[in-house]
Formats: sequence, C-alpha cells, structure tokens
Amino acid sequence: MKSNLAGIDQDGIYNPRNKSSDQNNPKNLFTQTAFSNQKIQTIYESEVRTALYQGRRVIYQATPIFRGQKLMARDINLQAVSTDGKHNFNVYLFNVQPGFVFNYSNGQTKVVRN
Repeated sequence: MKSNLAGIDQDGIYNPRNKSSDQNNPKNLFTQTAFSNQKIQTIYESEVRTALYQGRRVIYQATPIFRGQKLMARDINLQAVSTDGKHNFNVYLFNVQPGFVFNYSNGQTKVVRN
C-alpha cells in the first residue's frame, strides 16, 4: 500500500477516484522526519486507508505541533474516529530521527556518531 492517503483533495474531501494525494497539497506540508512519518505515522494511516477502502466514514487529522517560534515541528498529533466506532485513536508522535539531532529553531540537522 502507498504511504499517503490518496484521494483527499485540497479541501480535505475524500474521493476514491481522485488519484492525487495529501502530498500534493501545499496546505498539508511541513518538515517531518522519515522515521516519524514512514515508520510510525504510516501504521495509523494504513488503518484509516483500509477503513476508507471498506467504505467506512473516518475523520482523520494530523496536526504538527510547533513550540514558540520554532520553524520545525517538534511533534505530530494524529487523531481518527470512524462513524462505526471501529477506528478510534489519538496518538502523539515525536518528530525525531535516530542518529540525528535537530535544531528545531532553524531546521538544521547534525549527524550523531556513536
């Protein structure tokens, strides 16, 4: 399966015939590490995607958490609830990457060597 939620337009409306994805929406983009996005967030997005493919109605929201005037989000809050009650989560993901240290104020990255 794809790692994005294809079919969601720029206004947040899901249409299974829409081959575009959330990654094509400039209103939906922020700097996120590969670890938090591809290793963790996709677990929850897969659950939402499966529910949508099965015709369920799901409200899904991914909110980047910025602290103060930081340019890079420190965390991401993922929430979903389906109308049939089978899908319901509210999780908090840290925007981190093993082996790297981020300066969240300016987005600079430093490799950490052990």
